[in-house]
Amino acid sequence: MIKRYSLYIGSVILLTLASCARVSSPTGGDEDEIPPTLIRSVPEPNQLNYHGDVIMLEFDEMVQTNQIESNLIITPKIEGSFRTKVNKTTVTLTFQEPLKDSTTYSLNFGNTIQDITNRNVPPNLSLSFSTGDYLDSLRITGSIVDLYSQDPIEDVLVTLYSDEDTTNILNGSASYYTKTDTAGLFTFNNLPSKNFRIYAVEDENGNSKADSDGEAYGFYPDTLKLNSNINNVNFSIQKLNTKDLRLISGRHFATYYELTFNKAVDSFKLVNPATAVYNQITPDKIRFYQTTEAIGDTTQMIFEATDSLSVTLLDTANYYFSESEIEPKALSTEIFPKTSSLKPNQEIRLRFDKPIKDFLPDSAFYYIDSTNIVSLKNTAFAWNYNRTEITWPINITDYITEPQQTLKLQLRPQTFISYDLDTTKLIEKPFTIANKDEAAIIRGSVTSTSDNIIVQLLNASNLNVISETTNKQFVFDYLPAGKYMVRVIEDLNQNGKWDIGNILTNTPPEPVTFYFDTYYKTSEIEVRKFWERDKIDILLR
Repeated sequence: MIKRYSLYIGSVILLTLASCARVSSPTGGDEDEIPPTLIRSVPEPNQLNYHGDVIMLEFDEMVQTNQIESNLIITPKIEGSFRTKVNKTTVTLTFQEPLKDSTTYSLNFGNTIQDITNRNVPPNLSLSFSTGDYLDSLRITGSIVDLYSQDPIEDVLVTLYSDEDTTNILNGSASYYTKTDTAGLFTFNNLPSKNFRIYAVEDENGNSKADSDGEAYGFYPDTLKLNSNINNVNFSIQKLNTKDLRLISGRHFATYYELTFNKAVDSFKLVNPATAVYNQITPDKIRFYQTTEAIGDTTQMIFEATDSLSVTLLDTANYYFSESEIEPKALSTEIFPKTSSLKPNQEIRLRFDKPIKDFLPDSAFYYIDSTNIVSLKNTAFAWNYNRTEITWPINITDYITEPQQTLKLQLRPQTFISYDLDTTKLIEKPFTIANKDEAAIIRGSVTSTSDNIIVQLLNASNLNVISETTNKQFVFDYLPAGKYMVRVIEDLNQNGKWDIGNILTNTPPEPVTFYFDTYYKTSEIEVRKFWERDKIDILLR
């Protein structure tokens, strides 16, 4: 009897201890949404003459760290690294190398410290102190946006380099770092009075530098002379490869010869021989087609290739052609416009995936009806430089006048013959007169002291350019229902295109401004059939 009683008591004790030892989140009640509060730190905020190697933070509740070794921003950058220790309500950082003397340090913790229940983050947690008898107190604020959409970007690394440094964000470490918030805004606090250059990067690999072949980055062109606080340092970032353009390989493939470059080529032209036929099949690859060259004979070419930075490579290559059993890809064709409606005085354009050797205009027709057929043989056709696109004008109202009528384009088989000697099949596309009364219209104006502007109508979903004009009083008509944007480019060098800048020459992108509806807080312009959106007015400052 006594043994049974003792066993029962022991079991109860063990169960009780096991229950006490089990850790679980509290159940019931309101969810904890209150972040931890910092109640004490060593050193104290804005303390002078601190010479320790330990930072201690004490909070009013138990906390944990979240990737603090990689995401804590310490400026200026420290030598070496630090160790982290968490003990209930305290976080301790121990530096492996001494801090610099007479230096103001700022620690921006971001979301690296959280409570243990709901991962609530102390808002704007930071700590500044000085190892000397003076605390730097100057500030720089600004914003970062995407160049093409002008949308703010979160979590961008913004960096400051002393203007005495010979390095920049492409090749060296910065002195000061911060990150943008959800609105794309950034702030540097506790800065010394000196001159800085400022950069930004979407630092995907965490090396605190810009890898120009894969990461979006940008720069502010002016040196910041920090004698007092500076605000509104606003600039954009983009992906722009600054590596020197070079030829990687020239080799035979199937019946072709191909040049491959280390990056995208914006334009390519032959200096010699001028008669060679080629096509850019990918952004970094040029394909040559056999014309009069004998199989196996080697010919030297001299070419110019230009990249997105407008840097031109002049180089040579020896090319040749060989026989091959690989069948060439079949010739394909795209017709523009994609829609079946044509505005008055519009163009029709055909795009091919390989250069066209021969064109038979006698095989091209308009069908108004079965008895009314018009030949296109006397049409003013125009080819692009490598004969992969052909365009011609058409005023559809010269052929049909009623909305219910159809004008059919017919290109009979073998109208186009490529340099692979394959041909197009039968191509037919019906067109009707675009009904201006049923379509939408977007009209507005640009207020600017400069006449050198480009107004672009964009597809809101992908930012593709639908139409553009240089008129300050602009009208975009015959629009299908959808969502659009209007973007204005300040064409500073008057070359008729948007120049997107070059960090190597400290040339910023040409300024761009989007229309923004201040009432609905959006840049999108939605239209439907029969709609006319006017007063799309844009002020360039």
